[in-house]
Amino acid sequence: MFALHDQRFRDILLLTLGFFGALWFFYDLGNNHPLGPVEIKLTNDEAIHHADSIFLNWQYQPVNLKKRARVDSYSGMIDHLQAKYGRSEFIRNMKDTSPNKLPAYFWQVQEFSVDDGVIKNAFGARLSKQGELISFNVEDDLIVQQTPFNRSMIRYAYSRGREFTKVFEDSIITRLVNFQHMRDDIESSMEFISDQLDSEEEYHTSYIWSGIDYYIQNSYWKRFSFRRDSMSFNDNGSFRYAIANLTSQDTVMGVVPKLTVELLPAGVVKSFNVELGDGFSTSAMGVEESRRNHILGVFLFFGIWLLISFYLRIKSRAVDTRPALVVAVICGFLVPLLFVLQYTREFALSFEAEQLSSFISVLFSFGVMGALAATGFFVITAVGDSVTRQYWPVQLKTWDLVRRGMFKNKPVGWAIVRAISIGGILAGAFSIILSFFPSLYIRGNVLFSEGAYAFSPLANIIITLLIGLPFVLVCFLILGNQIYALTSKKWAIPIVSGLVFALVDLVPMDMDPMFTEFILNFILGFLIGVFYINFDFLTIALGFFIFLNFITTSKGWLVNGSPDAPIFVGFMATMIVMSLIALYFLVTGEEKDQLPDYIPEYIEDLAKEERVKQELDIARTVQKTFLPITTPDINGIDSSAVCNPAQETGGDYYDIISLDDDRVAVAIGDVSGKGIQAAFYMTFIKGVIHSLCSIFPSPKMMLYRVNKIFNQHATRGTFISMIYGVLNSKDCTFTYIRAGHNPMLYKSKGKIEWMQPKGVAIGMSKGEAFNKVMEEDTIKIEKGDVLVLYTDGITEAQNEAGEFYDEKRLFKLIKREKTNSSKELRDLIIEDVRTFIGDALQYDDMTLVVIKG
Repeated sequence: MFALHDQRFRDILLLTLGFFGALWFFYDLGNNHPLGPVEIKLTNDEAIHHADSIFLNWQYQPVNLKKRARVDSYSGMIDHLQAKYGRSEFIRNMKDTSPNKLPAYFWQVQEFSVDDGVIKNAFGARLSKQGELISFNVEDDLIVQQTPFNRSMIRYAYSRGREFTKVFEDSIITRLVNFQHMRDDIESSMEFISDQLDSEEEYHTSYIWSGIDYYIQNSYWKRFSFRRDSMSFNDNGSFRYAIANLTSQDTVMGVVPKLTVELLPAGVVKSFNVELGDGFSTSAMGVEESRRNHILGVFLFFGIWLLISFYLRIKSRAVDTRPALVVAVICGFLVPLLFVLQYTREFALSFEAEQLSSFISVLFSFGVMGALAATGFFVITAVGDSVTRQYWPVQLKTWDLVRRGMFKNKPVGWAIVRAISIGGILAGAFSIILSFFPSLYIRGNVLFSEGAYAFSPLANIIITLLIGLPFVLVCFLILGNQIYALTSKKWAIPIVSGLVFALVDLVPMDMDPMFTEFILNFILGFLIGVFYINFDFLTIALGFFIFLNFITTSKGWLVNGSPDAPIFVGFMATMIVMSLIALYFLVTGEEKDQLPDYIPEYIEDLAKEERVKQELDIARTVQKTFLPITTPDINGIDSSAVCNPAQETGGDYYDIISLDDDRVAVAIGDVSGKGIQAAFYMTFIKGVIHSLCSIFPSPKMMLYRVNKIFNQHATRGTFISMIYGVLNSKDCTFTYIRAGHNPMLYKSKGKIEWMQPKGVAIGMSKGEAFNKVMEEDTIKIEKGDVLVLYTDGITEAQNEAGEFYDEKRLFKLIKREKTNSSKELRDLIIEDVRTFIGDALQYDDMTLVVIKG
């Protein structure tokens, strides 16, 4: 009861902290983010319309081209100013309403054509957030096609108070256009204009500067004062133009804008470019490159280790493929879907009929990438699931419910509530930590997702899922749980997650300086690790996914008029839906103790195998008790025996049974097959022999009865080869019968021979047919004589090369043996077989009975 109340108190506390963390994130991030003061007053279509108006006003003819617009930034300048003056000072300056303010963020508008699938820009412009021109550029091909001129500009520059007739004005324009497009030589054109206007060369230079001033007054830079630095003249083989360089006399935060204007002789601007931030120090790029190389090295090492671990766990059948397949299929679908959304956006902008075939080939490549991604996620999930089930299975309980389709229950509801709270806490912690490090700044490179993907809210969810899921799987299910298994210390997991988070830099927001960013990321990773040791995998995976969405959708609400506003709205809608689902599950769902536990198939299989192994161990122990522990003492006879089954249980059988003071029954047999079934029949035949051996003194009559009983009870196709005989110490004889068994070796007075009277295996024939085939034989055993009875596990033992031990090797060994006892000879034979086999596996039971006179 107290534990339940304690858990509810912690959940309420977590929910409260998550709520206030999210509020603080929304309140404070704008004070620390360079986008905070930005206000975009144009939409994409309005920016394109403004650019078109400038294009036409600057006397270019309309072109029927494709168009696109996106918000961009002078990132080098933004990063330099933040590093030099601090994040807070830069943001304060950005909020300043003074007219002379740097256009840190702007609209980038492009008009382009598509030729054989290649995008060719024709016209580009950068506009301020309010739509004023910052820079302008027209490609040479378009100028050649249009031969543009600006009548108003020519009248403004050349009139100097005089009246121009229409004819006179047209003649000036014609000469300037011909001169511009290299239809006239320089001397004749300049001479004509000088004669008409009574002017000198300086007058033409003054005309160019006047034209440039005219264009500056129609741009964003009209509020700045510029110094004229230099002018030069150039041609590109198609037309002539002047290049003028100007430097601003107004300095803003140490930045001096520089203009480079290329003006055509007929008064039209070819390009109007500004230098802002270009050339600022980029020393951090080398450090960033080194960091990426180190990360790639770590990833390569981890990937090799992961594949080895996956192989070993697959080999030991310690992998549950079902959850791994679920994740692999989902992510294998999401990866190509993300590329399709990106390509669809580009394809929609630049579609041409001839691109359709390339689009189909691109889709095929996306399918390949999806297959590779699915494979990677399968390996990561399989190893993570296996490691966690081995060392900390409780972390997967809620995840097991979800993947089995059991959503409507309180554990899943609480997992969603806690995940939303954790996401809010991490977002608030990010903003608070950012405030504690005034030297840390967010880089100025801007890419709004709305311009990069079709259905951008869906694309953002896919991106954050593909970032967050591998991190949680690798960091916690694999590395964290492995560290926990090695150290038995849960507090080691947050340290590992902090280091991984800091090393990989998973916060989707570029920051500098790198060392301070490392500290911030470590703290965030450490917090996530703390949450993991208190909650479970599903909660942390969802919580981290929500945190990433807080970060990636921030551009949707930080910027007034942001193109990413739909992405933020989509995230908020997702949060509301998740909250309602969680509330529904908590109100109507089943309690935790009403839900079944999940046991993976491989664990059930291993448990079954373990039970079978235990049962086989018991069977082996029982079977060993059926074999003689010692051989009975017989006057003048020394005997020894051994049986080594190839599996836990075997079908080989030997026995030495005392019949009276002078006689013992000796039996060795081999049941067809191996394992449990063979062991069962071995046990069965032992019981039959023990029951009949004292009743029937004749070995032939004895096996006749055994064969009859065996045929009545054994399954068809089962048989037993056997040598059964009676050893008489009084008259030193051994009377025996061979029922299809391996021949017996008999050594007497240095002479050795195979003893193999006719016979058929027990179970191969019935009744009198069996009796007619069997031959009974008697041999004399004198002092020093040797009898060796064995099963085919001895002679058919194989070494690593696949060679058999065979009868010849056994024959030679017995022939040269000079042992003093049957035990020594038994051990000598077994040792020789073991030496021959080497490291090869034992494929058959090995049984040996040695009798020495």
